[in-house]
Amino acid sequence: MSKTGNEAHAEESLRLAVERSHNRVTLILDVTAALITEVGIDNVTISEIVRRAGITPKLLWRYFHTRESIFTRLAQRHLERLRPTLTSFLEDFDLGSGFDGMIDASVAFSHWEPGYDEIWGGMHTVQGMGELDLKDLRVNAALIAERARLIMPHLSEREAQTISIMIARTCRTILRLALTENEIADDLIDELKLMVKAYLRERLGNLFSKRESSDP
Repeated sequence: MSKTGNEAHAEESLRLAVERSHNRVTLILDVTAALITEVGIDNVTISEIVRRAGITPKLLWRYFHTRESIFTRLAQRHLERLRPTLTSFLEDFDLGSGFDGMIDASVAFSHWEPGYDEIWGGMHTVQGMGELDLKDLRVNAALIAERARLIMPHLSEREAQTISIMIARTCRTILRLALTENEIADDLIDELKLMVKAYLRERLGNLFSKRESSDP
């Protein structure tokens, strides 16, 4: 059944409205990230975000009711942009060097993504960050556990979940610690890689050694 002219017009109007909203939110987040990098998260103000974005306070409040809600949405965007790193690891599931690569990619992301260091280095100061972080951690751990059981069917569901949560939480904690300990950041990252491999060897035994030795 073909659409009437009014229906097609309504759909196009809706599409344009959604696109405008998306672009406005992206602009607000981009401006906020740049400000965080420039003046620090504690010194970012709504008035300066509005001024630099070239929008009215009323328009900003349509999408965000508090400064913290902008920070939380920016943090969510960080996590979304990091997801391809995990996806790439899951495709290869290289236990020998895969975690090293994922850790290195996460470190690189934190260096070039505006606002990342400031938001995640002081995440305890932003309302809702803890809940957002935990939810993303559980999603990532579940994806790793699911992939692990396909490759290592001898693992029980509980074992795979436990190992995956341990690794995901440990990596995330040390990576965040490295954001605030600049002088020893590289050392912390090196130690994290050793810890992950040592843990996997202990938990997976010969299976980990076989997969590690098969890496090019």
